[in-house]
Amino acid sequence: MDTGFLKTRANLFEGLFSIYELVLIVVCFLLVHRITEGDLTLLTETVFVIQVTVVTTYLVFKSAGVYKSARGRSLVSEMGRLFICFGLVVLIVGLFAFLTKYGEVVSRLWFGCSVVLSFVAIVLGRVLVRVILRQLRKSGLNWRTVAIVGSGELACNSVHQLENNPWVGMKVSGVFTDDHIAEDSPLLKYSIGGALSDLAPFVEARRAQANPIDQVWIALPLSEIGKTRQIVSDLEDSSVDVCVVPDLFGISLLQGSIDEIGGVPLINMTAVGIKGFGEITKRLIDIVASFLGLVVLSPLLLLIAVAIKRDSSGPVIFRQRRYGVNGKEIKVWKFRTMSTQEDGSAVVQAVQGDQRITRLGRFLRSYSLDELPQLYNVLTGTMSLVGPRPHAVSHNEEYRSKINGYMMRHKIKPGITGWAQINGWRGETDTLQKMEKRVEFDLEYMKNWSVWFDIKILLLTLVRGFSSKNAY
Repeated sequence: MDTGFLKTRANLFEGLFSIYELVLIVVCFLLVHRITEGDLTLLTETVFVIQVTVVTTYLVFKSAGVYKSARGRSLVSEMGRLFICFGLVVLIVGLFAFLTKYGEVVSRLWFGCSVVLSFVAIVLGRVLVRVILRQLRKSGLNWRTVAIVGSGELACNSVHQLENNPWVGMKVSGVFTDDHIAEDSPLLKYSIGGALSDLAPFVEARRAQANPIDQVWIALPLSEIGKTRQIVSDLEDSSVDVCVVPDLFGISLLQGSIDEIGGVPLINMTAVGIKGFGEITKRLIDIVASFLGLVVLSPLLLLIAVAIKRDSSGPVIFRQRRYGVNGKEIKVWKFRTMSTQEDGSAVVQAVQGDQRITRLGRFLRSYSLDELPQLYNVLTGTMSLVGPRPHAVSHNEEYRSKINGYMMRHKIKPGITGWAQINGWRGETDTLQKMEKRVEFDLEYMKNWSVWFDIKILLLTLVRGFSSKNAY
């Protein structure tokens, strides 16, 4: 039988999970009250606020689908939705307290700390649940069933991906095709469901047996669009989810997204995942961190500026044209470390023993101190703390014709530090292979971006990123 233990009890576990989170909120509110007020003697208004918070949380979370399974959804996406929904809860409860005058009676410190602790507790609980569910899916206790339509490379790749990612928890229950399946095909390892005309009866039979197929994946090439339409039509009166697997395997993508413009469905094959809530969060971190950095480091910045002025003639700050987001030219700020200031059609990279580098400049470059003025770029929004390092305009024009996907790195803001830099790909790129590796790590960062990934890179930069043997 293709039944998963948790799958058959999905509604029960969803209900238990919602109760768990609501109880968790109550516990957090009581715990904070014990700490801030010194006891658990609650005012009538306090009890009402807790009750309204619990009820509002359930209604908002339920309507937004927050209690639904997050299978296949990224952690960042789930946390973003959770943050927005909980923020809405706080606004509603705050409005309730204002209109009822309870806000004049209830401690604002208690409410604020309770909200923060509740959100942190919910987040930690969901992360733990994710870890547990992954393990359960690997052991076969929490999976969904899928029927594959097709016999070609697209169907084989779909099965291959499911086999290599058991944590997703999807199990193939049948393969349907009108074509012959090769003897060496991985599809033969699964029970063959039959011809395409057998798919709808198979789905209906499984539903009648209380063991339904959860999804049907149509893995047919674009030339078979007629068959795809027929399958969708045949399954219109069933409860199964019908999904079309786009023929994109083997195509180098950043992060595909599905859009709709004027009623026309579009698959964006080069979309980057730093959008919406993630984009706002990244920008807020950039603003706060760059502002604090400029304030805290201002004595050091002033000391370096004076030292540069005394060490050699020329301006303290060197501004160079580089490409920013979407390939738009920006001016990147650096402390001057050379006797020359190149910003034309040909910019010669610094090499080991370069005579253009000043005595002080060599020290500044070794510890990346010359990059500190770029905190101003971050504050004004032309750069980010973390992202692909910007190159001189002339270098961009040179490498964009030599390296596939080179200009993709400009779909997000350039950064002071990046995934490539902490992995050793910084400094001189005297060979094409070195630049290719830098671009490879930049694109990997863009594909896997998250707030936590940025924090990881920043922490690794503090540990090992300021000094490098490759910095000349």
